[in-house]
Amino acid sequence: MLTQPLNIDSQFQNSAMESIAFAFQNNAIVTTEAKRRWMAATTCNALEEYRMMAGANGVLTPHNHLNIWLTTEITTNDAGSAPMLKKIGNRSLVSAWVDLKLLVAGHPGAVLIKRILTQFLPDITYGYNTTLGADWLRSDNVSYILYHEFGHASHYRQVGSPFWLTYITYIVARAGYGGPGTFGNEIVEVSEGWADYVGHVFANTRYPQLVASTVLNYTENSWRDKIENFTPRPNNYPFDAGGAMFDMTETGEPPATTIQDEVNAYSMPEIFQSMQFTTVSVPIFHQTVLLLHSNKQKTAVDLLFNSYGF
Repeated sequence: MLTQPLNIDSQFQNSAMESIAFAFQNNAIVTTEAKRRWMAATTCNALEEYRMMAGANGVLTPHNHLNIWLTTEITTNDAGSAPMLKKIGNRSLVSAWVDLKLLVAGHPGAVLIKRILTQFLPDITYGYNTTLGADWLRSDNVSYILYHEFGHASHYRQVGSPFWLTYITYIVARAGYGGPGTFGNEIVEVSEGWADYVGHVFANTRYPQLVASTVLNYTENSWRDKIENFTPRPNNYPFDAGGAMFDMTETGEPPATTIQDEVNAYSMPEIFQSMQFTTVSVPIFHQTVLLLHSNKQKTAVDLLFNSYGF
């Protein structure tokens, strides 16, 4: 976050702009101009932070020139999405996506909003008109949600538009994620699992001491602890695949999760490399990550995914 006040006494050009620092003050009231500016600054910072952490961890950075929508006017609670509609160039899904993700039922501006969104297709959206409490709009939780969505953008860059159309069409058709037994849910489990994994890890990297300690109704002391304590589905559907991905990169497991984790030899680049356009389910991810990495710790990997219920 930019932290120093700014007095503009002269003209700035080109690289001189990079030396400007400015403090955007936060505000608890989501409809204020101060909050809008703080959210915009936090989003810009989060995107740059994500790019730096992704690059350092062998993950493709998102495409340039993302269309990112931040809004309080047409949403009811704290939620993000990554339809990537501008990058796909798909206008046919806009109406359904707006109804599902962005509009309060019966919103008087629905027709105009859809017209605007059709012209300026969103890649990432974040509705921050939260009813969930102040902790949900603290820096670390806002950044966690944005890292999660940028994780989707990295995934999209690797798998391409056909995969993404299948993914978001499923969400629109099911009015959400469905459930563990919903037909076609496998693509959601692997996609949301990846984004949740990278979101938690990067949030812990940026904010090693948790601020928004109650955002997920847990009592953990860090974002790392939150993903470490994932339990098998349906408790964390569709995100517990992210717990399995995280478990592949570290040693040990809290006994309360019932997960059998003896895997520790994998890295984030190896996990991301396995998120191919053909990786449309967690079982396919399981087999792909083994195939690409010489069946490293295969017995332990099999046990890990079986204990999650995949």
